[in-house]
Amino acid sequence: MSFLLLRNIFDTFDSKINDSLSLERAKFRVAHAETLMPLISILGLYRDSTTLRWDSPQEDISNRIWRSSSISPFAANLIFLLYRCNTSSNSEYFVKLLHNEREIIIPGCDGIYCTYSKFKSLYEKAIDKEWDQLCEMKQEKGAWASNLLIIGLLLFSFIIGVLVTYFITKYREKKNDSVLY
Repeated sequence: MSFLLLRNIFDTFDSKINDSLSLERAKFRVAHAETLMPLISILGLYRDSTTLRWDSPQEDISNRIWRSSSISPFAANLIFLLYRCNTSSNSEYFVKLLHNEREIIIPGCDGIYCTYSKFKSLYEKAIDKEWDQLCEMKQEKGAWASNLLIIGLLLFSFIIGVLVTYFITKYREKKNDSVLY
């Protein structure tokens, strides 16, 4: 899902670059940590040199960079800023990234400001994937039979529930009729 979000961020920047007369000055996307953390991962931020495993030495555990409690605390945020720098011949665009209001160097870039072309090239493979096709659920042959079985079981359960409710109601009515005052 985060790949689609990243693609949308690039689409927004491309649209702004191609339509400099647009009055839109900011675009805000609000989400929970479950969206932010995978996006931070895709960007390669806080990537450790070794994979943390159950048998990792204490030194690796203590010195790891990826710490979800500091990467995504309450009200965590990730801000992408697009800058236009006009030169005598044309405009050049730069991206700056802030994580929790702190400037952060984008992995693969030389400094805080990364040229937009470089930034886009770093994530080209991720944004060019056809995620709709990749995530598409394909029905295998015979899947209709299992779907029919599930529908049948649900219908059967419903009928049993109705019958049990009916007989309990009748039993209570009969019991109440036999009580003498």
